[in-house]
Amino acid sequence: MPRPRSGSLELRKGIFHCRITSEVQGVTRRLWFCLETSDRALAEHKRAKVLRDIETGAMSPQDIARTLGDGETVDSYAEAYFKRREARGIVMAKDERGYYAHHVKAHVGHLPIAEVRPAQVRIVLDAAVDSGLKRASVVMIRALLHRMFKAAWRAELVETNPVDRVEVPEMREVRKQRVILTDEEFAQFMAHPGVDLELKMMSVVARTLGGMRTGDITRWDWTMLDRAQFAQAFVPRSKTGTPELLEVPELLRPVLQARWESQGRPESGPVFPVERGKRAGKQRAPRNISFARRLRRNLFRAGIVRMPPVDVPKRGQGTRTDLKREAQETMPAPNPRDPLYFETATTLPVDFHSFRRAFNTALAEAGVNVQQAMHLAGHADARTHMRYVQATPAMRRMPDGAIPRLVLPQAMAEPKRLPSKTLARPGRFELPTHSSVDCCSIQLSYGRSLLRGAVVYLILRGAVKGSLRGRLRFAGDAETHGMLGRLEPGRMASRATRRREERGRRRGAGHDRAGNRGMSHAMFSQRSG
Repeated sequence: MPRPRSGSLELRKGIFHCRITSEVQGVTRRLWFCLETSDRALAEHKRAKVLRDIETGAMSPQDIARTLGDGETVDSYAEAYFKRREARGIVMAKDERGYYAHHVKAHVGHLPIAEVRPAQVRIVLDAAVDSGLKRASVVMIRALLHRMFKAAWRAELVETNPVDRVEVPEMREVRKQRVILTDEEFAQFMAHPGVDLELKMMSVVARTLGGMRTGDITRWDWTMLDRAQFAQAFVPRSKTGTPELLEVPELLRPVLQARWESQGRPESGPVFPVERGKRAGKQRAPRNISFARRLRRNLFRAGIVRMPPVDVPKRGQGTRTDLKREAQETMPAPNPRDPLYFETATTLPVDFHSFRRAFNTALAEAGVNVQQAMHLAGHADARTHMRYVQATPAMRRMPDGAIPRLVLPQAMAEPKRLPSKTLARPGRFELPTHSSVDCCSIQLSYGRSLLRGAVVYLILRGAVKGSLRGRLRFAGDAETHGMLGRLEPGRMASRATRRREERGRRRGAGHDRAGNRGMSHAMFSQRSG
């Protein structure tokens, strides 16, 4: 009689698994069952239930494995999910795989897909916020989890979608807008002979034909253009996958015709193919292509700056700072405070996507209604379209049609004179003067205010005290009275001045510094001689 099977528990990545030896179709095998819990007591209870069902024959090992889950984790399901989306040609599947690998896998990848709860999804989003991601990236992570678990729910692998009960965490961030070129700056860029010709063509296409994105330009094919008159063209909206037929502006038609003839009038093929390398003449990669650095480099070459350039060490062959080979000459470089080339506290530097924003802003300045502007820009949501419209001086100016025609009364146009809030009216104050008849004359005009009276009282008190102090100090001194009599009316010598004059008078009379009478320096010199 075989011994009873008790099975064994093993903790794998925080989840308990049970290994039980049993016979399946006459073959002894060791089966693993995912118990879908991290609690040991609950795992013991589930293991006992599995053993009881196997011994009684109520359920076969295959049915038990199907009931408890076949051990499929979030990692295994996500890999199959991404492969299906890539096979269908969904472009953003590559970005989804990157988001999952960097921000989701470490938190819930080892869990069974049926074990994921809303609290664990919230942990994933909170960790993404703590890592410094912007709100748009956090929204993308939540959307990825929602789509993936929704597909698992449709496949009956989970009972409910745990992401439905989780919202994007509250975040405070400064929403910076990209800098766009003015019409004058764009004209200067297009007229400069040193700017790359292909970049000029791509820039004018993005600025004038539906605000084409970088992905639209790299996917643009000659089969999408009217090669007879160049009057119409399909714009391959790479983000939505819906080509849009638009009329080509008159300004752009000769540019496209010259581009078509320079390539040998092809019937098909990319309009802007790869120019160098092994893939020359082929279509550029549909994703992860950026012309931002190339654009800013050519903008500076064309002399388009908003801050004075700075001098930096000249770079070139033989200049390597890691080998202490520094250049002796300098070269001009963009100013670190220039918003066209560097991120500031409120704006992002200009890039190729700025042409799309400039196109949408120009539609708003031209007075195009929202429905037509959304169609020309390829936007399906009005809120998304309004984010692309940036404030410009022309948009901040009130149109004449929005201002009513009024004749304002003259009283409204004249400034109202407010009463002065001075503490006292201007008056006259005379300082005391000393004469044979000691008197003090004070003339002051003041108002009724109590505060004004208090100010007058303090001034009067100080003047009288000063007069008495001076009279007591110099009483009985005829010379001093004579000196004071020689002063101009309304003026009085200061205490320091009086002391210096009396000290000089005493020294002249033969007193020393201490006031003792003795020989002066002149008298001593005469006697010594």
